Amino acid sequence: MFDTVNLEAREHLLRIQASLAADAVLQQRALTEKLANTSLSDLGQRALDATVASQGAQYPDCQAVLECIARGVDAACRALGLDIQQGIVRGVMPIRGLGARSSDFFGTGIAIVGIDASVLPFTGMLTDLLAESFEYRATAEGAAIVMDEASCLERITGGKTLLESSEDSGEGRETLVHHWERFFLHFAGFSVAWSMSKLTEAQEAIKFQLTSAMEVFIVGHEYGHHINQHNTGASAASSVPTEEAHKHEFEADRTAWVIAKFLGATGFAGKPTQVRNTWMESSAGAVAYLVSAEIVRRVKETLETGTAKDQCSPSHPSINDRLWALERWDGFENEPLQAEFRVQRRFIARLILSIYNYLYPKFVAAHEAGFRPTHL
Repeated sequence: MFDTVNLEAREHLLRIQASLAADAVLQQRALTEKLANTSLSDLGQRALDATVASQGAQYPDCQAVLECIARGVDAACRALGLDIQQGIVRGVMPIRGLGARSSDFFGTGIAIVGIDASVLPFTGMLTDLLAESFEYRATAEGAAIVMDEASCLERITGGKTLLESSEDSGEGRETLVHHWERFFLHFAGFSVAWSMSKLTEAQEAIKFQLTSAMEVFIVGHEYGHHINQHNTGASAASSVPTEEAHKHEFEADRTAWVIAKFLGATGFAGKPTQVRNTWMESSAGAVAYLVSAEIVRRVKETLETGTAKDQCSPSHPSINDRLWALERWDGFENEPLQAEFRVQRRFIARLILSIYNYLYPKFVAAHEAGFRPTHL
């Protein structure tokens, strides 16, 4: 009986994927028609045309990565006694979003969890940039990150003003900040070319840990909705009051943090290892994902309207509220690493925000020049 229900859930996942893809195409067509009737600059129109033409990119490796991360989360749930009921059916949603979702399969105790197709390319590109952007110092255990956002920003910008940096880029001389700019624009609605980073062995190790820390949080958060039974009964209705919806998000975050703390301490980093992953254990990886995804949202809003505001939706708390919730409960009240982990979380948040603040005038200028993001 269970195998039959599980198969039906997988078939339902395929229907969800097809429906989302069809809806995304329709929304993109409507947006393209709308933008075609606006007075975009020639440069803005060419950028829009090129972006729309490349929207069909698929990420075939995402499902395999999702299954790998989910196996670790499954193991953590078993070890921690977290009840995933009848199990989880997982899939990649064929849209260029940075979100994930969880839904109950008709009261069977099975959850359908899906991540958007851009989530894994997003974590991969982001950790390439972070690994290159950190300042390192030599220690007896190897290279260690200098957790000082000011020195990292100096490394990223080359110590130049935004105007000087823009002039360098125009003349073919680039620093890391130009790669950060393209990263934010890419996921805000522009498809831009991306070359593979050439990382050192130490940087590759940091990238691997950070990537899996982010992905464990994303998947663990959706498991958290299932574990806390947010998707069943009255709580699954679309009319859930804002306060209740926010409470559900905080509970799912906390469950994801419990899972990440366990896996980080026991050595999971995308595959079984004996190396402790403090980015996962401290939830600093979760902070990096949440802050970066929020910045992408702000960049997209800036391209659309010329400005960006903090967002608190009926379904999700603001980014500041979610980060402060982690500060109030970090699970390390009696741990010697509590202070170290807080430094790690705050460092990564401030660094990414500093890069965004440096680049913000360029996003405003892009809006004024007629650049507009696409839906997909």
